[in-house]
Amino acid sequence: MSIQDLLVSVTVIFLTVITYSHAKTVIFQPPPVTSYVNYHTNVAVELASLGHDVWICLPHFMVQKNVVKDKSI
Repeated sequence: MSIQDLLVSVTVIFLTVITYSHAKTVIFQPPPVTSYVNYHTNVAVELASLGHDVWICLPHFMVQKNVVKDKSI
């Protein structure tokens, strides 16, 4: 078996596993910088609107500053 055959086999198995798995819960852990948190929040809101359970991990000082305006995530 050549390396190319092995890579094709691994790719097919990987795609099959992804197809049959359902990732409903998504956890974001952005770096504690406001711009990163804002970007990840926008992505999280879109995923939540598609029906995912979305969580964002933030340090306490960012929670106190109310960086995340949308309370659904």
